Amino acid sequence: MNNESKREEPRDIITFGINRTAILYNKELLSDPIKYDFQYQSDHLLFQRRRKY
Repeated sequence: MNNESKREEPRDIITFGINRTAILYNKELLSDPIKYDFQYQSDHLLFQRRRKY
């Protein structure tokens, strides 16, 4: 029994972290959906590449 509880704790911590990340990502996505648009991402990447040189 003790061995099983030792395994459950890290698993619960990891699961909580993954769930929290997903919640925050979805919250950002819903708050500003244009930033997650493919065309916006592509334009931003091209801008960053031009700015680099």
